[in-house]
Amino acid sequence: MSVEIAVNISTDTNPALSGYSEVQWADQCNFVTKIESQGFDGIAIPDHLMIGDEHSLECISLSAAFAQLTDEIDIYLNTINNNLRHGPLLAKIASSIDNISGGRLKLGIGAGWYEAEANAYGYNWPDAPERLYKMEESIIVLKKLWTEDSVNFDGEFYNLDGAVCSPHPVQNPHPPVMIGGGGEEFTLRIAAKHADIWNYYGDIETMDNKMKVLSKHCDIYDRSFEDIKKSWFCRCLIRKSQEKLERIQENANVDDSVTVGTPSEILEKFKPYTRLGIDEFVLDFIDYPNKRSAELFSQEVAPYL
Repeated sequence: MSVEIAVNISTDTNPALSGYSEVQWADQCNFVTKIESQGFDGIAIPDHLMIGDEHSLECISLSAAFAQLTDEIDIYLNTINNNLRHGPLLAKIASSIDNISGGRLKLGIGAGWYEAEANAYGYNWPDAPERLYKMEESIIVLKKLWTEDSVNFDGEFYNLDGAVCSPHPVQNPHPPVMIGGGGEEFTLRIAAKHADIWNYYGDIETMDNKMKVLSKHCDIYDRSFEDIKKSWFCRCLIRKSQEKLERIQENANVDDSVTVGTPSEILEKFKPYTRLGIDEFVLDFIDYPNKRSAELFSQEVAPYL
């Protein structure tokens, strides 16, 4: 694969697509080991305490378990909701997972978007600028704790007095930090300054426009735009024939946010993104934990990207 490809563990399942009314732990184990055996680069784990009343397991717990279940695939936290996590503690957790996995952690982080989830669990929900400033400070603290022996820090949101994060992560200088989001004033500025990877979703025009804004922010901070890996999130459904796709869509609610097609059609839809400069795809196969879309992508799309 010429681009890196991670597969998202969905927070929900559609019984009409997957054949599962509820995803159990054993189903997730089976899916993850299959994804690794098919040559994908990462397994992406979203951070939601709840999406409605869907059955789901907590992402950091899952990441530690998947680190032991797998041998080579990246363990991709995609994306930690900073508003629900204490930044310095997250540094310790992430360092632990990087050690458990032998240096396979990728840490995605965002300011959060699902207010109902925060309210349900009793978290405060500041306005977007405050959540983003706190996320930026978390990233600064993460990197200091991962790379310094003892950290003193006096910030707006965190104050550290001789904090030690030992052992440091296996990866040198630290696990890649992915920043997710497309806000042009705050999120893309923070990504230009701090991200190893930037992830967003949308059509080719949207991604092109966001990348141009990101590049301008990089110029402001005197950082090379090429130093940041560009990542695209896409929800997918793939089947061998149009007839099969039509039958599925008759029985399932598949909206316009999903990229639907045969392997050859999916390949043609993805190629413009590689030409644009996308380095990584994070794919959410909406028939999860059914493996058919993932199998077809691995066998008939990925080798030609």
